[in-house]
Amino acid sequence: MTKRMAESRRKKKFRLLRDIGKRLAIWFVPPLFNSYMWLIYKTSRIAYSNLPKAWDAAERGDNVLGAVWHGDAMLGPSLGRGRKTITMVARSDFGDVMAEILRKIHFVPVRGGSGNRGMEALTEMNEYISARKGIIAGIAVDGSRGPYHKAQIGIVLMAKATGAAIYPARFWSKRKWLAPTWDKMAIPLPFNQLFFAVADPIHVAPDADTEALENHRAELERRLAELVERSENFFRKRGE
Repeated sequence: MTKRMAESRRKKKFRLLRDIGKRLAIWFVPPLFNSYMWLIYKTSRIAYSNLPKAWDAAERGDNVLGAVWHGDAMLGPSLGRGRKTITMVARSDFGDVMAEILRKIHFVPVRGGSGNRGMEALTEMNEYISARKGIIAGIAVDGSRGPYHKAQIGIVLMAKATGAAIYPARFWSKRKWLAPTWDKMAIPLPFNQLFFAVADPIHVAPDADTEALENHRAELERRLAELVERSENFFRKRGE
């Protein structure tokens, strides 16, 4: 057997094992994730700050763009359960699993991200939102690859195209494990205290030029930074 043939066999074996692993993950992870998040919500105290404003807007028939940092997103899906929600999910093995989790709770996942098929996914989401009312679109605004806590322009372009307002949001917990990933994904623990905060909405005019779009992007980043500080202070002020 030549060296090239041996290498080809190793690659085929690796791909086979990866495909099997992904299929098993898609089968087992979604029910485990949803059960775990059910436990989080049932055993935790929850405080809200302005979150009903976004829900009320959607119930009036307005479309809502929820803007969060990628690392804060784990608490979001269960919070939106039962609502007409769409979100962007990266095209990756992990994204395949995440998309199935979201489908189980009746979200509409659109596949794409900053590293792969981003503009196509953005166009697909715009078309979906523009054709409907009362849609909530959840967007991790620092993308699927970062940089960390750096808002990208995509959601501002969505607001311009669809007329939907951007609601900066922060989903945070007192007790959590921070994953060793670029986004420092926060994994909440059971028997916890949760804090959900939303800032005032940002409206983008349909004729906004390049300078105005950048100003809105910078303002979104500023409001999200304020929510980070507010969420940290929420527990600090209570001596918890």
